[in-house]
Amino acid sequence: MIQTKEIAKKAAWLGNDETHVVRKWKEKDLQDLKELIEMTVISIKRREKIKSYNQDMPNKK
Repeated sequence: MIQTKEIAKKAAWLGNDETHVVRKWKEKDLQDLKELIEMTVISIKRREKIKSYNQDMPNKK
């Protein structure tokens, strides 16, 4: 979950950077923003799938 938050934070940084006159992340572009958003979505989907399987298939006791 920490990785998801960190990637989402970086996506927010780049998104905010698009609104400013002076950019902090000059070497990054819209493609980088798209990739960060995609990585965030994939991470959330993965976490939800794991959660679902863990609920459907609890550990044997």
